[in-house]
Amino acid sequence: MDFRSNIKALCKLHGITQKELAEKIGITNSALNISLSKNNPRYSTLESIAEALDVSVSQLLQTPEEWELQNEQQPAEENAKVLCCPHCGEEIELYIKAL
Repeated sequence: MDFRSNIKALCKLHGITQKELAEKIGITNSALNISLSKNNPRYSTLESIAEALDVSVSQLLQTPEEWELQNEQQPAEENAKVLCCPHCGEEIELYIKAL
């Protein structure tokens, strides 16, 4: 399992760089790279990364293929988010597909 690849994919999905991720979790980019290159980061680091990327720690440990498979297995209504239009107040359903 390659944490670095998974985290790079999640950063790309969220539109941030690894340097921005490091800043979000309060460490330097070098410290993040060292932690990920060991392929054995501390759990607290994984928790911080997961929180910054708005995913679970288990998703950090899965491959992008596993994310897609997991998303396909979930019913569509679990992926639905309902927003209200600020103009007319009508509900708008959004379906979010994780990569």
